[in-house]
Amino acid sequence: MKVYRGWATWAEASRVLSRYLPTGTTPHLRRAVRFADHWGGRPTRYEVADLLVREFNVTELGLLTAGLLHHLVEDYPCTMEHVEERFGSRVAGLVDSPMVRLAGRYALVQRLHIYPTVESQREIYHETCERFIPLAVATEPVFDELFSSWQHAYAYLRQPVNHLGAAQQLVEVVHHDRFDPSGRPAVEHPRAVARLTRDGGGTPEQQLAALLHDCVEDTELSLAQLVDLGVPADVVDMVDALTRRSGESYEDHLDRLVETPPAILVKRADIRHNLSPARLARLDDAAQEALRRRYAYALVLLDRASGPGPTWEPGPEHRPDDSPANSADNSPANVGDGPGAGEDAGLRAGPPGVPRQTRGEANPGHADAGGGADSDEGAWVVPWSAPEA
Repeated sequence: MKVYRGWATWAEASRVLSRYLPTGTTPHLRRAVRFADHWGGRPTRYEVADLLVREFNVTELGLLTAGLLHHLVEDYPCTMEHVEERFGSRVAGLVDSPMVRLAGRYALVQRLHIYPTVESQREIYHETCERFIPLAVATEPVFDELFSSWQHAYAYLRQPVNHLGAAQQLVEVVHHDRFDPSGRPAVEHPRAVARLTRDGGGTPEQQLAALLHDCVEDTELSLAQLVDLGVPADVVDMVDALTRRSGESYEDHLDRLVETPPAILVKRADIRHNLSPARLARLDDAAQEALRRRYAYALVLLDRASGPGPTWEPGPEHRPDDSPANSADNSPANVGDGPGAGEDAGLRAGPPGVPRQTRGEANPGHADAGGGADSDEGAWVVPWSAPEA
């Protein structure tokens, strides 16, 4: 799924846009920015310009002007007559064109998870699937792939997040474009912790908590939103225990964590992955030593609270492409071969992924629980592979 973040200011936007647009175009676009400023609120939806220029190579002044003005007619007292009076009938007509409407909608929904309530996220998701995706298919096929990827990424909003498939989709979305201190995509860490939790004998609920353990501390998600998303209460309790609160010392955090015993295994898996040689090698010597001291202290407390933890077998060094999408271990046979196969039977299997032929439906029908090549079934999400050393 692609995200177009736009720019914070017009000065920044014009510097970038001038590299893509014909000479003299950006001063004319500045008129649209000033017009938007006049109406108050957020000056312009720069994400629309970013999308049109860098995704679809749009250079036509009228279309770009309409893109910068589109949100005014929807969100502010500005009317089409105001736009026509200032920019002419052609630009006013383009403001409501399928290309501009679709670009405006994608800019609005591309980071749907940051909306404050799960209810609003679900309403917007369904509205987009029912109204805008069919519009893209019918009038602007260039948007088809863009919205298809978005629809699949946010498909967890169609159901409770009470199984590994939906949790994997949620984690991919909230960690999108985030990187850890070592420079690796942040999503790799919770996926690895979930595998280690499973390999250490963790229950499906503990694996869910492992996938979600960084979501509240490091992203826009809150515990209340996890509840609203349908995450089981015991999993939310574990995520709460694993989340270091604002102003909380590391010692107080660990003292609180051990009061939720099921979270201890997940914390051990978290430490195990953070101390893997491949992960430590990306940090300087001082950072490595600080982590080792911190986690040595943590493991003493965890051992004192619950006894020694599992002994994980040494595994291969971290592979950059080790993911459910491309791992050689991500086959039904391999998933079922290892200890813990079928451990997620206590949770409902996730629905299959969004088949291409059903795009545009908010709640597409799906095949049997066995799924197929597009299946998001929980057992596929944490592929069977040896944990990292």
